[in-house]
Amino acid sequence: GSWTAIGGSLESTTVVSLRADPASPNVVWADTGGALWVSSDRGATWDLRTTGAAPYPLYDIAVDPVSPARLLAAGALDSALAAQSDDGGLSWRPVALTTPASDWDWATAAIFSMDQPGVAFLGTTAGIWRSTDGGRTFAFAGLEDAWVESLERAVTGAGERILVGSNHGVFASDDGGE
Repeated sequence: GSWTAIGGSLESTTVVSLRADPASPNVVWADTGGALWVSSDRGATWDLRTTGAAPYPLYDIAVDPVSPARLLAAGALDSALAAQSDDGGLSWRPVALTTPASDWDWATAAIFSMDQPGVAFLGTTAGIWRSTDGGRTFAFAGLEDAWVESLERAVTGAGERILVGSNHGVFASDDGGE
C-alpha cells in the first residue's frame, strides 16, 4: 500500500497517539508525549494546543464523543496522573480519584464510552479506573494487578464492549466496567 506523510509541522516528530474527533472527523488530536496538537483539516496543518499544562509525559488522549471539547489526558505530572479539559485542551485540571492511587505511578491509556454519556476509563499501571462524570473523578474498576497498555471500544450487536490490553493479556467488559 501507499502512505503519504501529512504531518506538516509534525513531520519528523514522534507521535505517541492519535485520536479523531468522533463528532467531526476533520478534527484530529496528536499527542507527542509532551505536547498536544490539533488539526482541523484532517492532518494537513497542526496547531500546538498545549505544552506542560496536561500531564507530562502524555501517554494517551481521549475525546468525548458526546462533548468533543472534553478531553482526557493520561500521563504523569507530580501527583496528577491524568487531567481533564472541557475547552478543547486550552485549560486542564487534574482528575480526582475516589480511591487512593498510591499503588500506581501513571495513567497509560484513556477512553470515553460511546454508549454511556459521561463515562470514561483510565488504564494505569495498577488496573482500570472508571468515571461517570465526564472524567472529573474516577473510582477503581478492577484488574488491580494488570499494567494496562491500551483501551479500545468495539460496538457489538449487544452494545459497547470495552477492551483492555495489559501485561496479563486482553480483557473485555460488556457492562461498561461496572
